[in-house]
Amino acid sequence: MATLERTLASAPQDALRVLVTHHPFVPPPDRPNASIVGRAPLAIATMNRASVDVVLSGHRHVGHAHVLPVGPASSTASVLVVLAGTACSVRHRGERNSYNVVEGDRHRLAITVREWDGRRFEPGYTRQYKRSGRVWIEQIGATAGDPSDDLDR
Repeated sequence: MATLERTLASAPQDALRVLVTHHPFVPPPDRPNASIVGRAPLAIATMNRASVDVVLSGHRHVGHAHVLPVGPASSTASVLVVLAGTACSVRHRGERNSYNVVEGDRHRLAITVREWDGRRFEPGYTRQYKRSGRVWIEQIGATAGDPSDDLDR
């Protein structure tokens, strides 16, 4: 955890700080009893101090994205937690094989799940997020390519 803080402290101020792990630090909301990595609360506090923006993880073989408050008050800081499904395993957990495409920058992100249709991976659903200070906010109703979305600008 000290290495994480040191490494991210040297990143440019406007960099998107991404932490990639195999095991998740929080269970998906629809599976609250799922196991998580040991010392998760300590790791989440470290993410806050290191200004981590996004956590990419897998292990559960289910795709999911949600905003996780990490600051002392839930309105002060958050990280975007993105869990990957499984692209090639037969352990689907009730979902088709899939992988995530993450696009954007430190201020706006779009996560598109690409799902296997039996012949190829096709775009599935997209979730979009916007930052307000250090807090991510899901843009409900926003769709990829929506003219009101300035993700590409």
